[in-house]
Amino acid sequence: MHIDNRFDEGQGTPPNADAIGFLRRWLSWPVANTRGRVNAEGLVRLCMLLLSCWAMLLSLSAQAQPFESVQSMAQVRQWHTATLLPGGKVLVSGGRDSNLNALSSAEVYDPASNSWSDAGSMAQGRYYHTATLLPGGKVLVSGGRSNSGVLASAEVYDPASKSWSAAGTMEQARVGHTATLLPGGKVLVSGGQGSNGLALATAEVYDPASNSWSAAGTMAQVRQWHTATLHSPFRASHIRRYPSS
Repeated sequence: MHIDNRFDEGQGTPPNADAIGFLRRWLSWPVANTRGRVNAEGLVRLCMLLLSCWAMLLSLSAQAQPFESVQSMAQVRQWHTATLLPGGKVLVSGGRDSNLNALSSAEVYDPASNSWSDAGSMAQGRYYHTATLLPGGKVLVSGGRSNSGVLASAEVYDPASKSWSAAGTMEQARVGHTATLLPGGKVLVSGGQGSNGLALATAEVYDPASNSWSAAGTMAQVRQWHTATLHSPFRASHIRRYPSS
């Protein structure tokens, strides 16, 4: 933008007055003085600001690490879960294969060797389920959907033995629910969609000590595909994501 330097006091409004006023308001320091002449200090500050922004962008670009390809899983899957295990390995469980069949298989990724290994199979294929890391390193998998419908079953994976075991049965089959680890190691499961296709207001708690489920009351409103967040003093907040019906 050209700023007219020929304007002298008493000659009326400079031709660049509107642009000068815009720059003054936008930059919060004067770019031109009251006579319309360029303010050298303002331009120096503007140049320094632009150079600082450019340097910051270059620094962020240099620090950005591109994604790297890793070894492929043994099984193609979608709508599965991925749970970070103690020690840095990742447990992937269930999902759907390329033929849209529910999978019971599981695999573990080891970043140290960039490889996958078999992690056994669940008793039932499932997708849209939840997977919650328990104290001690075991993983609770609950609910979800199978080829035949919504599930109420739950299973626990033990990384030490690389095996799965039954973890009781929820009082209601559910998919699109949440599972929140509570202080003390119990897991709160809430909402979701039931086997009849309707959203649920019920909740229940899994106790690893007794490997059993118990009712945890009813929310004021049904909800599915929502979120659940543990916050002080150890209460879980729920936010509905999709319409309840």
